[in-house]
Amino acid sequence: FCTSIMLWWTYEKGLLQEHLKHKVGIFACTEWAVYSNKKVRLGEQDSNTVYSNVMKGSLKCKFGGKAHTALNTPIFRRFWDSLQKNPKSWRNDWIVKTDPDTVFFPDRLRKMLTYRWKESQGQPGCAMWLNNCQLGLHGPIEVFSKQAFGVYKEKNNMCDDLAKDFPQEDAWLGACFKKM
Repeated sequence: FCTSIMLWWTYEKGLLQEHLKHKVGIFACTEWAVYSNKKVRLGEQDSNTVYSNVMKGSLKCKFGGKAHTALNTPIFRRFWDSLQKNPKSWRNDWIVKTDPDTVFFPDRLRKMLTYRWKESQGQPGCAMWLNNCQLGLHGPIEVFSKQAFGVYKEKNNMCDDLAKDFPQEDAWLGACFKKM
């Protein structure tokens, strides 16, 4: 299951509309969903109009830190809460969150996962998240098993104290998975 958060007032809307039209990126996944804080028409698929899912709250945040990046942990905590209510999260073995401007090839990820867990055809059967950088989890793509998402659902309140030290969502999520 692949998903993205879209800032509908930015170039991300057009990117995702093109991705849908060409069935690339998250739209090449078995199941997918786009979230925003308003219902946005993304295009057509199989004669149906496709809209973003709506999550509560603003998607705007401050920028800061050493790299002057988005201090967006509260936004993504609401996003993960919304995703917990989406049945697609629980029907699929893996959850993949990508930024709309991430170049993502689901078939390549599928091959990597199948190679890693050959006996189970890419299914880890346990709580597993993929650390995508030697410096820690980075937000353009975040990948974890549904079992890891289940652990997050049950224990994410353990990570409340991390938000102050990790105001960027990717750093927070990586620290949270490590803590859990």
